Amino acid sequence: MNKLIDLNEASVTEVAPKAKFDWLKLNDLKNGIYSFGFWNVSILTNTSGQKTLKFGGVCKTNTFEILENYGFCKRYRKDGSFLLIRDINNILTKVTPVQIKDFAIAMINGLPDEVEICGFKVQKKNFHEVFLGEHNFLFGENSLSPLRNHTKKLLNDTSSKMYFPFNNGVAVVTKEGVELIPYSDLKDLCIWENHIIDRDFSKTDDKSMFEDFIHNVSNQDPSRIHAIKTAIGYLLHRYYSSTCTKAVVLYDEAFTDNDSAHGGSGKGIISNAIAQLRETAIINGKRFDTRERFALQKVTESTEVVFLDDILPDFDFEYFNSILTDGWEFEQKNKTTIRIPFEDSPKLIISANQIMKTKKGETASRRQFIIEISDFYSAKLATTQTPIVDVHGWEFFRGWNIEQWHEFDNFMLNCCRLFLEKGLPINEPKNVTYNRLLQETSVDFINWMTEKDFKRGVYYHSGQHYDEFKNLTVGEQGTFSQNKFTTWLKLYAEAGGNTYKSERHNGVTHFRFL
Repeated sequence: MNKLIDLNEASVTEVAPKAKFDWLKLNDLKNGIYSFGFWNVSILTNTSGQKTLKFGGVCKTNTFEILENYGFCKRYRKDGSFLLIRDINNILTKVTPVQIKDFAIAMINGLPDEVEICGFKVQKKNFHEVFLGEHNFLFGENSLSPLRNHTKKLLNDTSSKMYFPFNNGVAVVTKEGVELIPYSDLKDLCIWENHIIDRDFSKTDDKSMFEDFIHNVSNQDPSRIHAIKTAIGYLLHRYYSSTCTKAVVLYDEAFTDNDSAHGGSGKGIISNAIAQLRETAIINGKRFDTRERFALQKVTESTEVVFLDDILPDFDFEYFNSILTDGWEFEQKNKTTIRIPFEDSPKLIISANQIMKTKKGETASRRQFIIEISDFYSAKLATTQTPIVDVHGWEFFRGWNIEQWHEFDNFMLNCCRLFLEKGLPINEPKNVTYNRLLQETSVDFINWMTEKDFKRGVYYHSGQHYDEFKNLTVGEQGTFSQNKFTTWLKLYAEAGGNTYKSERHNGVTHFRFL
């Protein structure tokens, strides 16, 4: 939560000041209709010179003016739709019509129980009655569209600079280093309230336990450590370049088939680390269904990172190809379709215990930056349920003291500096190809193929080898089709960068690898 201003969901009404309206004086009035505060009143004088006061409903002009004076306005999206926001000292908060209505009611609640207007004593409940009688017409999404347009620019990262707003200032990261600047240096640039990191930033050279964690899940391999650190920097960079539109994909390094997915290796901790610095929408990958209209409803305009956690192996990454190149479009319940253009898109991180489907011919490196996580921590689950605490003495991100947060923030921002300097490296996963083949075939088949050591360009009798493999694995009476055997041969060939060819010679089918 932001410490600079108090603007959580409840505070939209809590920060409403006591109502201060310019009440009309009797001597100033003649017969007619007047407006003050949220209301219209009529002053009438009879033939005896006696004046009466009547409420004439809510004054819409005054209502919008009062709300605008307290920072309420609308901000257009690039597709022409708009969202309702509140701007307090260039800190923006998204609000709903109900929250705006609650703010107005809080102002009315601030009135004394009895107010004297034009010589008449009016009970507070009368103000409530008039206001509540018309609030449904005032506080709908479209009814609030007359609020002024908000056109101030948002603070955004550039190709060479990254910004992290903390309580005590904004940390600016370049490839040269990290600098903390005061908020006053931003001048009229705006920041979303939920992007402000609720702690102070302070430089330190002390090593973070999270850096030790990164070294452990990388098997102490310098090239893999470099890959993860630049991937962290990439995910934290709120800037999209058409030359680098990748999802970061986290897999387990250990060999996994369909019956022995590992988990517990630390993939979720890496994503949680990103969420400590950027607004992250976490989506349950096991329940993620691309056919569902509201599959992405947790994503909003201010989302900076989308984390798809523990995706199922039959998920087809093709779904995200157009999103990564063209931007996001999704529906939220009871709201209009939201479109986020490419340049404002959140970064995407996906974790999976098994390898996702990839269409034939698609180059994984083109849209995916794959990180393999070692079994350093998951291997300890056989003897302990708390490997992180056993190794580091703490749960990550819980109960940390100020110094530990400073160490973590400095490490993460140094990952950003490294990314700005070096970019994402060419990263060749160690076991992804084998794990994918293992999931699509079986351990017995891979071992058998390895033992057979088929040579490229040599013809082999299909029927004989099918019978041999079937008898070795399921027996003569077992169920294993010739078509499935052929499919597995094709998959094995593709995994090795070869092509499977089938031909008939003298009425007998042969295969070879090219």
